[in-house]
Amino acid sequence: MHAPIDLRPKARVNARTLGVAAVLLSAVLLVVAVVSGAFAAGKPAAPAVSEAWAQFPPVPGRPGAAYLTLKAGPADTLVAVASPIAAYVEMHTTKNVNGVMKMQRTGSLVLAGGATLKMAPGGYHLMLFGVDTPPAPGTSFPLTLSFEKAGPVTVQVPVRAFGQGKPAAPMSHDMHHDMSGHDHH
Repeated sequence: MHAPIDLRPKARVNARTLGVAAVLLSAVLLVVAVVSGAFAAGKPAAPAVSEAWAQFPPVPGRPGAAYLTLKAGPADTLVAVASPIAAYVEMHTTKNVNGVMKMQRTGSLVLAGGATLKMAPGGYHLMLFGVDTPPAPGTSFPLTLSFEKAGPVTVQVPVRAFGQGKPAAPMSHDMHHDMSGHDHH
């Protein structure tokens, strides 16, 4: 079993430098996949990606969020996510803990064979940190999903205006989104 890949920076580094590093990491993953025969016959098909979209808050420095639907063929595990527009990307879920909505980072996402995982506000989602210039609504950006068996898959993610996405379940005003325990540079 592979340990989850932690893409968070270990020290304070310029976000633009980290964005370049994310692009290089994606390129290295692609080269490794090609060299190792990831695209040869017999390699598991990558999960299908659909309904991708993202939004970025109007407050500078706050992370953006991306959502999508994954439909697995054979079982696989999403082990890393990267984008050239972000210093790093984390997989998260949101859970109700004693009446408080808490965001929790997940190291990876396991997809059973034939399973569908729909990422949506209030549930599983991808957080994009260190975005110097958020893309405008109506544009799109690349996002590379790296699967344990199928390798990397890059998709274009359309950007919606902030607030266009609705939570999967109603949230009352007495619930709070708690990001404690996260080291976001």
